[in-house]
Amino acid sequence: YGGFGINTSSAGLVSGAAPPSYTAEATALFARMSPSPDTARKTAINNLILALLTGATSATNIWAKIDVLYVLAASSEANSLLEWKGNTIYNGVKTGTPTFTVDRGWIVDNSGTQFIATGYIPALVSLGFSQNSAHLGTYTTVAGGGAVGDVSFNGNANRVVGSATPFAGLNSSGAALASSPAGSAPHHIVGNRTGSTAFTAYRNGVTGSNVATASTNIAGGEQMLIASQSTAAGGSGRTVAVNHCGIALSTAEIFDAYTGLAAYLTAVGSPA
Repeated sequence: YGGFGINTSSAGLVSGAAPPSYTAEATALFARMSPSPDTARKTAINNLILALLTGATSATNIWAKIDVLYVLAASSEANSLLEWKGNTIYNGVKTGTPTFTVDRGWIVDNSGTQFIATGYIPALVSLGFSQNSAHLGTYTTVAGGGAVGDVSFNGNANRVVGSATPFAGLNSSGAALASSPAGSAPHHIVGNRTGSTAFTAYRNGVTGSNVATASTNIAGGEQMLIASQSTAAGGSGRTVAVNHCGIALSTAEIFDAYTGLAAYLTAVGSPA
């Protein structure tokens, strides 16, 4: 009958590529971001969340063990202050004039007038962090400054420092310190308390020595601060790219967290 020029062969059919698939946690985070992330950034974010959800070596849900997570190396200042798990009441609040750099994070000077407040106070409303099961971590990408905390609960005893010789104190009286394997930034430093007399600091997933210092009650007024030891002592002067806290983690979980965070930072062009 002459036909109408319709190509019925399979070679003539064109189908679009399937849209990317993201975790529910990543999709919820994208909706809170401004500006909205592009496809490459969505992939980097989703890969990090997926790494925390599954645990490459630990095969555990690390995401569920984190109370609050701040990925400060972000596309905008607003996005850098978001609490990634959706606890919007704990979004970061800039105080004073700390310096933000896209895809690098925050620098707080030692003037004593700059810090990033989160409002998270475990002693009042804990999402998991407790006296004898707690971790506090920071990813510092550029060295500098002295022994001032890059993440803290507003005090000398509860801080994690990302300096050339990393150390930390957590839920202990005074300045109980634990050295982790030495090395300068960039690096991921975690202070991890697994019991009343069991506290260890990690660098890039590698453990230091245990400090058998008895734990003390969490102080009621200690909110989590980013890039500063306290509201008065001033900031570290280092570039802080990630902060997080939650319940105690295993060595394998800390290593998984480090590798996931390092992959994200590399993907956005940050030192890792």
